[in-house]
Amino acid sequence: CGGRGWVVSHECPACSGRGTVHRGHAVNVTVEPGTAAGSKIVLRGEGHQHPGAKDGDLIITIQQKSHPTLVRHGDDVHTELRLSLREALLGFRRSVPAPDGGVAEVARDEAAGPISMGEVMR
Repeated sequence: CGGRGWVVSHECPACSGRGTVHRGHAVNVTVEPGTAAGSKIVLRGEGHQHPGAKDGDLIITIQQKSHPTLVRHGDDVHTELRLSLREALLGFRRSVPAPDGGVAEVARDEAAGPISMGEVMR
């Protein structure tokens, strides 16, 4: 009886007397832009189910794919831009890959030092 206090005389063909049927279903999850790797999204009641017990939760852990030229540091995205001496001294305008798959334009009209976020133009 499995501790239930009763015995099933005719097993259900769908569940073989277990009381549950295993089947998957799709769930839609929205991951906000900028969500950090390792963050968890919890969908209450979407996990394992068992008769007489509370439904489990589905927990999704965010993993970040690597990018060939962009590196994430906290909320910032960094890339390395190699300049010629001429560009470093006189200025430059370059297109660099953006996190959204597009391109961002970086420009400097004077001797180059570290480029700040405000100098990226879209």
